[in-house]
Amino acid sequence: MIVDVNCYCGHWPFRRIKNETLEGLLKSSEKTGIDKMIVSSLNSIFYEDCYEGDAQIYEAASGKVFQALTVNPEFPTFADDIRRGIEAFSIKAVRIFPGYHNYELDDPCVKELFEILAKYKLPLLLTYQMEDRRTIHMYMPKQLENDKLLHMLQFNEKIPVVITNMHVGQWIPFSKYCEQYGNVYFDTSGIRYGQTDIITKALEIIPDNNILYGSNFPLNYRTSTLNYFRMDPIESTARENILYKNAQRLFGI
Repeated sequence: MIVDVNCYCGHWPFRRIKNETLEGLLKSSEKTGIDKMIVSSLNSIFYEDCYEGDAQIYEAASGKVFQALTVNPEFPTFADDIRRGIEAFSIKAVRIFPGYHNYELDDPCVKELFEILAKYKLPLLLTYQMEDRRTIHMYMPKQLENDKLLHMLQFNEKIPVVITNMHVGQWIPFSKYCEQYGNVYFDTSGIRYGQTDIITKALEIIPDNNILYGSNFPLNYRTSTLNYFRMDPIESTARENILYKNAQRLFGI
C-alpha cells in the first residue's frame, strides 16, 4: 500500500502541467500504485477565498481522495472555513502556504490557527516551498525563515506538523524536534536528485516514524521518488511506515 500525503489538483498559473484535474490525478495514482491520497487545491493558493478551491475538489472527489483544506490564517473567516470544511468535506488536515500568503510564522494569526487545530484535533501541512526557487522568474514567493519555523515548532506541543517540499538536506536542524516532541514530520517530496541510497541517508537524519510519502504531484513526477524506494533496500518496517502506516496513523485513513 502507498498513501501520498502531498498532492494537488487545480491550475498552476505559472506553467502548463499535465494531470492537473482530479481525473488526471486518479489516473496517475492507478498507474503508480497509489492507494490513497491527501489532496490540496492549487487554485486555493491563488483564489481570494481559499474555500472556493476546496469546494471544487469535493465536487469531484472519489473514495481514494481525502482533503486537506487550504486556509490563509490572516483571512478573517478562516476559522469558519475550517469548521465548514469539517462538516461539508470531512477534511483530514489543514494546509497553509505562508510563502504565498505573505505572513510570518510567528504572527498572532498562526498561534490562533494552532488553537483551532487543537480544538478539532487536525494535523497541519506546512508547505515550505512549491518549486525550487532557482527555477522561478515570474512571481517570487517569500522564503520561510528557518528560525521562525523552529520557534513555531517549539510553541506547538499538541498538533502534528508535516513540513512538505523541503529538501532532505534542510531537515538537519529539525531532527532534534522529532525526538523531543514527536509531532514533527517531513514528506519525501524533497528527496530528489540524490544517490540511490538517499532514503537510507534521510533515515540517518529523521526516524522512519516521522517521514511520510509525499510526491508534490503534479508539479513533480511521482515515479522519480518511488524509484528511490525500489533502489534503496531499507528495512521493511521503515519502508511500510513511510509509505503508508504513518499516514494511516496521522490522518486516520
